[in-house]
Amino acid sequence: MKKLLAVIAVAAVLLLAGCVTTTPSVPATSTTSVIQTTEVVTGTLVPSVTVMVPGSSSTMYPDDLVVTPGGYAYRGNVQEQGQVNPWPEVATTQASVLAGTVTYRADITTNAGQTRNNLVTVSSGTFQSGDHTLELYAAAPAGFALTRGDGAGLPGTMSSVLLIDVAAGTAPGDYSFGLAVVVDGVFGGVLPVAVHVVTETVNTPTAPVTTTGN
Repeated sequence: MKKLLAVIAVAAVLLLAGCVTTTPSVPATSTTSVIQTTEVVTGTLVPSVTVMVPGSSSTMYPDDLVVTPGGYAYRGNVQEQGQVNPWPEVATTQASVLAGTVTYRADITTNAGQTRNNLVTVSSGTFQSGDHTLELYAAAPAGFALTRGDGAGLPGTMSSVLLIDVAAGTAPGDYSFGLAVVVDGVFGGVLPVAVHVVTETVNTPTAPVTTTGN
């Protein structure tokens, strides 16, 4: 019991921690914005939206989502036959939590006024059969707006796309928040996310370069 209380306490701290982070006031009786476990960890449910996958004629960024046989992937991490991938690789992190193994972006650099994609994928033998749900909870830093969309992946995985929208007037600096993973309504762990808002231009859109060699 002491270990369980310690885990929940750490989770609560991570959810509320962050640089210039505001914590919404959530009624204790709400079931849509409070994670209910054997203990209570409070965090706002990230609202759901429809995720748009950009077409080849759109402005393209390294962390754009593209559709592959294995589900969604970042544009910078997909090598197309006959083309040189001009986008830098998008670094991801693996973390073990109660819900399984999670792959996500723990460290993101962006300019103010941009939206960054964070593909959160949970792997577990539990997901091989049956219907399951994946929800994300967080207290976003001031100047940030978080939304999520359904992901797509291989059998044995569940994924959700976290969209991190940084307002144009957000001051440069390091921001952090805890991202709680909830599987089938059960608290599954907290993931630390750090976002660095910088003034130098990053995530510059680049057009693909086609090769003509054999």
